[in-house]
Amino acid sequence: MPDVPLTIIRRSFHGLAQRTGPLTWPQQAIRPSIEWLGQDNHYFSMSYVLEIHAECSRDDVANAMMKLVERHETLRTKFADVDGEECQIVHGSGDVTLRAFDVKGDRPTQELEYDAELIVAGMRSVSFNMSTEWPVRFVLITVADKPRYIGFIGNKAAMDGGSLSICVQEMDMLLGGVWYPSDEERGKRTPWQPIDQAVSERSEAGRRESERSARYWRAELSRVPVPLFPENKEPPAEPRICRIAFDSPALAVAGLKLSQELGMHTGTVLLGAVAAMLGDFTGNSTIALQLIVSNRFDKRTQSMVGLMNEDGLMTLSLAGEPFHQIVRSAQAASMRAYMSGHYDPARIERVRAEMAHQQGLDRIDISAYFNNFPYAGPISWEKSVEQALSKAEVVARREHSRFRMVSSWPRQDSTLFIHSNYDLGLVTLHAVADTALFSLSSARAFLRGIEELILHAAFGEVGPSEIAEIGAAVRAEEDLRGAETGVIKTVRSRLFCAYGERFPTRSRSLHHVSPARHRREESMHD
Repeated sequence: MPDVPLTIIRRSFHGLAQRTGPLTWPQQAIRPSIEWLGQDNHYFSMSYVLEIHAECSRDDVANAMMKLVERHETLRTKFADVDGEECQIVHGSGDVTLRAFDVKGDRPTQELEYDAELIVAGMRSVSFNMSTEWPVRFVLITVADKPRYIGFIGNKAAMDGGSLSICVQEMDMLLGGVWYPSDEERGKRTPWQPIDQAVSERSEAGRRESERSARYWRAELSRVPVPLFPENKEPPAEPRICRIAFDSPALAVAGLKLSQELGMHTGTVLLGAVAAMLGDFTGNSTIALQLIVSNRFDKRTQSMVGLMNEDGLMTLSLAGEPFHQIVRSAQAASMRAYMSGHYDPARIERVRAEMAHQQGLDRIDISAYFNNFPYAGPISWEKSVEQALSKAEVVARREHSRFRMVSSWPRQDSTLFIHSNYDLGLVTLHAVADTALFSLSSARAFLRGIEELILHAAFGEVGPSEIAEIGAAVRAEEDLRGAETGVIKTVRSRLFCAYGERFPTRSRSLHHVSPARHRREESMHD
């Protein structure tokens, strides 16, 4: 973290609603993973850095912070065991801390942004204590004592990426004077809070919803291939878990072209390509993927700051299908998974145990994931992508595709996690691989295979034999690269060691937050 002066600003709240309630299903679902990671649970933390354009003081920022705390119960929630049950406790009074760092001015904006990102990254690299700490850390970065950036670090035990986005949007509006709660509104809860959600889930309607999901999961689990991944013969990297990123302007052009032709979202095309490559790399004719389900399908939850995400499961038969049909089938399969992604996790665990017992297994492996982060910028992503290019022109754009090592850490409970996000004129694919089970060279080839497959499919149908040829070609290319350069087991700069992430990241803006700019370090389970 940069060596800069730190000022602690504390604000108190009192007289607000105070109550205790059970955990929601998503909170219950993520708890075992957080506890398993122990002191490394900062893997589940999220962060945003908001650039402040409004003229304001430190007090203005602190006051805006307190309005968020008053409005959203999650921001004043801690977790504790109450009579043998883990509960969330909403506090009616307490203190909130704003950590203010003053960085040196008279420097290019890029350097100031870099310092801000490093400061927030340093705060994010420290794991949350769920029983003693609020779920969001607020960080103010000033330049010559003038507020310039505000960072938000969120704890995934209590909130998801959508919730952090709500906090960022409301902070920006508060500082810009666009939205200001009246005295009458201050201190009032928003209409739906996590404890309300937990009570709803325990109702008869909630139990019926969970049972519907359990029936779906039982059917899908019966189709999961065994083994999900073949044996990996390459030695693991050190640390074992590696996250790489692949920036591709060619994928943006080809993916948009194909999605327009098929009449579906670019993320669905990417999902189809992940499914096709997973089948090719594993040799399975049926694949299984877990998807991240937002579960914000009803109006009450759309403005709620809390954790709503749970895992959805989809299986897909690939046997003999051309790629365009794989994409169409993946769209239908993902919709079924999304509609069955809200459930009591204990119920699904029982289903998993029953299905594993029936197959003579200790556990059914479903450790492959995909998640697509939609672009949320101030202008249309589609308009930023070059269009009406020839195949030769798109192929030429591959020369600008780049791999980046993002971070590495010792352990994780998935084998391969692919997620995609978007920047102007660009698609970025991320792969988080357990290199003891899926090698780093395979992860690189996998991402390159997605680009190659979509590029070919954008200019004609790609049959099953061609999919196999693409998979073989990218693996051979990666094998050749490894033979020429040696397998790099550890690619960690001082920043990786200190903060666990590569910075700086690309800037992105959120809906309804103009003209503010944001930076977001994606958590894999947003």
